[in-house]
Amino acid sequence: MPREWEEYERGEEIKSMGQVATANLKAILEANSADNVAQLNRYAYKYTDCGASVGVLIHRGLDSEWIYDSDALRNLKPDDFIMALSVNSIVEGVDEGTDSHIVDLFDEAFETPEMAADAYARALEEVEKEAADIWNDTHGCETCAKHWNETIETELEGDDGVTPVWVDCPDCGGQGSAF
Repeated sequence: MPREWEEYERGEEIKSMGQVATANLKAILEANSADNVAQLNRYAYKYTDCGASVGVLIHRGLDSEWIYDSDALRNLKPDDFIMALSVNSIVEGVDEGTDSHIVDLFDEAFETPEMAADAYARALEEVEKEAADIWNDTHGCETCAKHWNETIETELEGDDGVTPVWVDCPDCGGQGSAF
């Protein structure tokens, strides 16, 4: 086969992969009533309890880079090719955050674009669960601390970033406290 035919076939393969990734991203945006990834990021933050954030892996020429900044997401150009999404969250008051859950827009397991949208929804759910677990492990109030100190003989203070939430706490209602 002549070299130019090999290059043509490789170009067609890349073009086809790009169409799949674009269709998957479009399905994710539509499922979340978002017009673009900046809006998707805003909705993830606004409509999750943990204030999740969305980053994108952009392919530009020979380079790829992750972008998480809201302003940068708003300023993406039409030729910025999005290859993947990352969903994560930082938990207020402690130096912890959730894992980054990656939605690879090229994932061959997505038989339909709707499967990509489902994968994004699952990523958001996982981030919410992880953030809630971190919160519950670290945001107990003073009454939570008193309960744990009496129950398991510890010396927790509450509102300190290490006291677990007591689900039956009469003061914080099992919600913990921000500090």
